[in-house]
Amino acid sequence: KEIRYHVHPGAFRTYMDFIMTCFRKPRLIFNTRDHDSVARSGWWAEQESERVRRVLSDTEAMFAACRETYPHRSLAMHYDDYTGNPEAFRALFDFLGEPYDREMVERVLGTRLGHLKRTPEDTPATGSE
Repeated sequence: KEIRYHVHPGAFRTYMDFIMTCFRKPRLIFNTRDHDSVARSGWWAEQESERVRRVLSDTEAMFAACRETYPHRSLAMHYDDYTGNPEAFRALFDFLGEPYDREMVERVLGTRLGHLKRTPEDTPATGSE
């Protein structure tokens, strides 16, 4: 998993070529999400929304160019296509040459991520205690 390709876009193609050359049978999965949803999510919400959309558009263009170069070794997935739809992952399993396990997919989809969630221990003291 990597979400910071936008930080060094000039290195993206070189990095993808490195992966495709140096690893045995690599597969690239490009996961995207609706730009407005991303702009409201996590640390992206702290950024100017127009900048977020520009960065995401540029990043998706890099992904598309890479998929054109490696069409048999890359797959595009979109968050809205698989949210609440375990069957949408069948294409991923087929792409990876793995047996599809719907129960496992449902279990994973039902697991909430804990990153970027504040706990009472994370909240700074206000000095009013």
